[in-house]
Amino acid sequence: IHNESEAKPPSKIEALEAEIAKLRNDHLKLMEEEDIARESAAEHVNELAENDRLQQAEISRLNQELAAKSQEFENLKDQLHNGIDDGHKSLYEQSQEEIIRLKAVVSTLE
Repeated sequence: IHNESEAKPPSKIEALEAEIAKLRNDHLKLMEEEDIARESAAEHVNELAENDRLQQAEISRLNQELAAKSQEFENLKDQLHNGIDDGHKSLYEQSQEEIIRLKAVVSTLE
């Protein structure tokens, strides 16, 4: 003996109820996927913000290093110019002393 409900096709109402249940289930799955996507996007935004913060810190550090190196370069350049000036003075003074000595030698020989 067959059960009558198994033998006859589902009614339109039963078919619609089954379709509604399927749609509700699909809707719940989509909502879960949306939540996961939102969380993933939020994590990604946080990672990007952290990367940006680290890059800004590195840029700041490099700018400070550049400023320090630029100052060091200017100091060395000043020292070099001062050294050249001192060197020229020293050479000039040595030349003057040599000229005086040679004049003395010449006048002694005359």
